[in-house]
Amino acid sequence: MTGFRKITYLKILLGIYSLLFIWSLILPFGYLLWALEVAPAIIGILYFVISYRKIEFSNATYTWFFIAACLMTIGAHYSYSQVPLFNWTKDFFNWDRNNYDKIGHLVQGLVTVLISREILILKVRVRNVSYINILSFAVAMAISGGYEIIEWATVFFDSHAATDFLGAQGYIWDTQTDMLLATIGALLVLIFGRRNLKRVLNLNTN
Repeated sequence: MTGFRKITYLKILLGIYSLLFIWSLILPFGYLLWALEVAPAIIGILYFVISYRKIEFSNATYTWFFIAACLMTIGAHYSYSQVPLFNWTKDFFNWDRNNYDKIGHLVQGLVTVLISREILILKVRVRNVSYINILSFAVAMAISGGYEIIEWATVFFDSHAATDFLGAQGYIWDTQTDMLLATIGALLVLIFGRRNLKRVLNLNTN
């Protein structure tokens, strides 16, 4: 994809997300909860925009982050435990909880590996594939664990919002399964994303 076509593609993604963002902001489940849930998406978008001329990620990374941002923004509007489609699947499959947040954690692990390994290649100039995989996986695990700590810490600021932000829905293994799904997402990239990794390495080999 040429530079012009890539910029056009990214502008389309940003335009679609902007519309979703505006929709999400209108009468959300709660504005504090909305701010907590949507913050990682906005921080990520600002990083990509500001750093674009210094570090250009692959289309796969931009696309998967767009998907992750959309998931976060939809969850911010309804709260993760009240997303309508997953309420329907909860009733249809007779589940005990709304599992929308589990999709988010799976994608979280996937996106974190994509971003961190390209930073390792493009900025740190790591070329050894084994090091790239190990380090990007470690970053994904650290961010997953850190996010669970942030969720827990919200209890001290607003217990009502924290209940919705945590989204445990009475499930005692919520934190563990969140991290497990992030791990699975990270491993899926390491196993099935090798072609993308080689392409990024080849394009940035001196």
